[in-house]
Amino acid sequence: MQTSTSIWSQAADVFVRALDLDPAQREAFIEQQCAGQTDPAALREAVQRLIDAHHSLDESADADASDAWQDAAAAAAAQWIEHDAEQLEPGSRAGPFVIERELGVGGMGRVYLARRGIDEGEQRVALKVAAFHRLAPQVRQRLRRERQLLATLEHPNIARLIDAGELPPDRPYFAMEYVDGEPIVQHCDRLELPLRARIELVVQVLSAVEYAHQRLVLHRDIKAGNVLVDRDGRPKLLDFGIAKALTGADAPLSMATADAQAFFSPASAAPEQVLGAATGVATDVYALGALMYELFAGELPLTLEDANPALMAHAIVHTVPALPSRAVARLDKQSPERAAQIARHRHCATAQALVRQLQGDLDAIVARCLRKEPEQRYASVERLAADLRAVLESRPIAARRTESLYRLGKFARRHVAALTLAAIACALTVGFVTSTVLQSRQLAIARDRAEARRAQAEDVTQFMIDLFRASDPAQARGRDPGARELLARGSQRLQAIDDPETHAALAAAIADIDLSLADYDGAERHSAEALRLLQGLPHADPTDLRAVYRLRARVAMTRADYPRARGHLEQALRALPDAASGDSAAIADERLLLRRLQAELEQAQGRLDIALRLWESVDGEHQRRYGNRDLRSIETRQGWVSALRASGQQARAALLLAQLPALEANAQPDTPEAAESLYNQARQKREQGDYPAAERLAQESLRVRLKLYGERHGYTASALNQLGTIAQARGDYAATAAYFERALQIKRELKGEQHPHVASAEYNLGLLQHMYLRDPVGGERHLRKAVEIATVATPEHMNLAMYRLAWAMALHDLGRDAQARAVLAPAIERFKPMPGHAANLALAQAETLCLGDLPTPANAARELASALAVIRIDFAADNPRVLRLQACQTRLDALATR
Repeated sequence: MQTSTSIWSQAADVFVRALDLDPAQREAFIEQQCAGQTDPAALREAVQRLIDAHHSLDESADADASDAWQDAAAAAAAQWIEHDAEQLEPGSRAGPFVIERELGVGGMGRVYLARRGIDEGEQRVALKVAAFHRLAPQVRQRLRRERQLLATLEHPNIARLIDAGELPPDRPYFAMEYVDGEPIVQHCDRLELPLRARIELVVQVLSAVEYAHQRLVLHRDIKAGNVLVDRDGRPKLLDFGIAKALTGADAPLSMATADAQAFFSPASAAPEQVLGAATGVATDVYALGALMYELFAGELPLTLEDANPALMAHAIVHTVPALPSRAVARLDKQSPERAAQIARHRHCATAQALVRQLQGDLDAIVARCLRKEPEQRYASVERLAADLRAVLESRPIAARRTESLYRLGKFARRHVAALTLAAIACALTVGFVTSTVLQSRQLAIARDRAEARRAQAEDVTQFMIDLFRASDPAQARGRDPGARELLARGSQRLQAIDDPETHAALAAAIADIDLSLADYDGAERHSAEALRLLQGLPHADPTDLRAVYRLRARVAMTRADYPRARGHLEQALRALPDAASGDSAAIADERLLLRRLQAELEQAQGRLDIALRLWESVDGEHQRRYGNRDLRSIETRQGWVSALRASGQQARAALLLAQLPALEANAQPDTPEAAESLYNQARQKREQGDYPAAERLAQESLRVRLKLYGERHGYTASALNQLGTIAQARGDYAATAAYFERALQIKRELKGEQHPHVASAEYNLGLLQHMYLRDPVGGERHLRKAVEIATVATPEHMNLAMYRLAWAMALHDLGRDAQARAVLAPAIERFKPMPGHAANLALAQAETLCLGDLPTPANAARELASALAVIRIDFAADNPRVLRLQACQTRLDALATR
């Protein structure tokens, strides 16, 4: 007969309390507890079933009694769910939700597909409800913790929390985004995705995990079943049921976290979870390694299906998985049909072809994730992602450099005695030989080094002589050669220098000047040449090599090649001396410069939360080291201000900028510093509404920049764009269009059609034509182009949401409401987590309300009025965007009164 829920609740309570007693005392305790109940026989039967579950465990397992009872408790939990009389039936209600069907059963409860009505529509959710709630009160606490953690996470690759509540009696539930998809491994196999596509999906998953870690949340149960891929091909990370906070947990939360250790998934559990040791970032890295192993090799790293708990724990802690390539090769010998199927699912003709693709980089990356020692894994998910991106871009990975030393260390620990004797013998032999030749070799090295420096000095001297001969009237023939001509001559002369070190140094110097002159092709060519030469030297100067890595990163950032820029920056950081040993002043300066470049890179890609943290840290360090009048400190503060403005924090940006001393533009006229000072003063005057002064300063800034850089330069385009914004503010739209078109043309010529700076210029011109010149056709063309460029070049950047909002407005005015609605949806989602963009979010939501005739115009009119109240805080009453929404409000009010 089926035991009632109340009987099971009492039995579970007796069972759990018996865990603390010696086996000899348990029987008497159980009899005493059952005797005083309403139905002692039924209660005794239920307790006996739990005890039988315990005794069904393998008696030979080498585990202590406490561990065995913990396993029995887990078995009881599963049995409880199986007989849960409080299971929700289709059509029943849970708070505002109506149950459709059960999706699955987990260690802590059931998950249902449910729905609720919203504004005459319907919202579908995955509803997680606690089961066997009286068995383990800590389960309720764990579910509440999962709700708290999910409420802090808002990421496109994490299923978001929608609602939460409790069902009587005291059963917590929460509703989260329903992902209509399939587990990631099943998705990849069904579509027969190649390894490259699988890596790209994993990188998206890593983005979600890294986001959670940045918010001090560990997942601790990452596996294929908890990563679903939706119909759009986007992976979603689910089930933070055993997640924990990295810091700041109070005592009860810590207790629940410790209890959650029993709920991990063995196939992806890290050794520290099995041992009950402290978990951290490395725990999630291990699980990600297991997930990649399955995605790449078609199997889990360890086979645990038939193992009893003790053997399973021993395997997780001690058994080192085979490399993925070796696992596939072994399977090819044991089961060729299965190996061929795995290869076919990965778009490989044969298992041997899959083995070749796995060997090397992917083997090393997965092996590093799955190391038994947490400190030997990747230090962060971002570093793991960096190696995977390096694989996609055919760049060297960090894991390959450490894997050989790691395995060699393991071998050495297994053969200590033999290797010690061998080392002693080798040391004696080497010492004898070294003492014989050392002095003569040192003399030869010193002589060769002096000769090399002498030849290098001669080469540089001759290079400079030939370069300046271009100014000789006999060669110039009446012309005054400019910097570009001198640089071209130097580039030609460079090829005659045979010494690679000298050649590399001069090539790097020319590349730096190329950047200043906006010759990005020349900068790319010369910086690549410098790096190739230095990497070919047997003993390149580390300082020179790091400088060229920085140069290559700057060139890549200018060309919007952000993955390559990140790779070069990481190489420069890895080449720095260990900070733990203490930095010299020069190394400290270099480290600070690299962190500043990292901040610029994150900001360029729209990762504003990371960029803002970096800028704040770098700014503080600059202020301490150099003071606030140093040009490096001023440039850093301006970078931070730029990131703050992009995130919508205008007030803080203005406050920080006001703290900097004003540069005296007249003290050093016609210098880059003077041009920058004039540019910043013009922006300040424009924001204060003093347009005549702003225009005068901006014109002077343009004059200096034209003199220094010429027409074809990014700084010149920025000055023109500033003049355009000033002209727009004072209502001279014809002048605005001329400035914007000129800036757009310069950016196209310099950086090509697909650069983010070109997208920004297209947006400025498109917004002007649509909103101010009332030309939605012309405006739509430019705005569409801005969205197309940014979608590919900077998909995470806030600018893309801005471009989408403006494009949707133009589409609306052209009568293309369905397309406008589709364009607005992702912009709204991007604005939501950014408090500084409340006005833009209100604009996007208001625009949505105005798309077509709505069935409830009265509700729409009220929502539009609320949105307008937010918009008017940041936008003037005569702003075209405000005026169009006021017209829409009038239309909705008229509809509501019909």
